[in-house]
Amino acid sequence: MTSSVPIDVEGLTPEWMSQALADRHPGVRVAGVGVLGQRGSTNHHVNLGLTYEVQAGAPDRLFCKMASLDADHRLAIGSTGMGAREARFYRDLAPWLPMRTPIGYFAEAD
Repeated sequence: MTSSVPIDVEGLTPEWMSQALADRHPGVRVAGVGVLGQRGSTNHHVNLGLTYEVQAGAPDRLFCKMASLDADHRLAIGSTGMGAREARFYRDLAPWLPMRTPIGYFAEAD
């Protein structure tokens, strides 16, 4: 990835999503990103619908777990290292576990 991790849904642009999906789906080109639903929790949960110029096997819908929209909450959670550990789990460990885990198309902490 060449762009920083978005902190809100406005940062989930077609260009950014194309970069995020490219490791798993080389050649993918996202044409549009639609927010199907979102809610705040410990983090910000967003359901996305994607349209493509080139789909390259990428999914039509994604769940996106983002940092809290509240800057103070984001700083407090970030200071624990929880986001970095969770990103590392989905990126580096989950694919190798002999149990069912969600597919991590992109996982990074910034």
